[in-house]
Amino acid sequence: MGRNDDRLGPRFPDMTNVYDPALRKLALDTAEELGIPLQRGVFALFNGPCYETAAEIRAYRILGADAIGMSLVPEATAARYLGMHVLGISCITNMATGIAVKEHSHEAVLAAAEKAARHSTGCLPKYCFVFLSKMLSVRPKAFFHFLPRNCRISCRLSSISR
Repeated sequence: MGRNDDRLGPRFPDMTNVYDPALRKLALDTAEELGIPLQRGVFALFNGPCYETAAEIRAYRILGADAIGMSLVPEATAARYLGMHVLGISCITNMATGIAVKEHSHEAVLAAAEKAARHSTGCLPKYCFVFLSKMLSVRPKAFFHFLPRNCRISCRLSSISR
């Protein structure tokens, strides 16, 4: 790991509220206001880059996980290290091994993500606009990253607390 650069953040960032409670409440309130169903749960890290085994899924369930993924957790950890307020919203693309009836494939996951993107095209822009408008009152120093991915819009929201 090497030496820590204290200008960026502490060696061991506090992860008590990785996902900012005010942003979570705002995200849920905005979704309810617009009639968009959102689920809440515990999201756990799976190292990858492979799909999990049935035994690993049973272990994650015992630990309290509702969903697992390979990228959201390390991104949130890095953002907290940098002092950002984090909100995580994920699209679940496949059922876990041991729950799913057939074997996983990357193509099936991409197809599920594409289907979700088409389904959310109508509500996502309005949701983002309303949420971002309200967010400025909750986190006035906020800045936003809009990252195009495969010609679709995905947005990552963060704000600096320092």
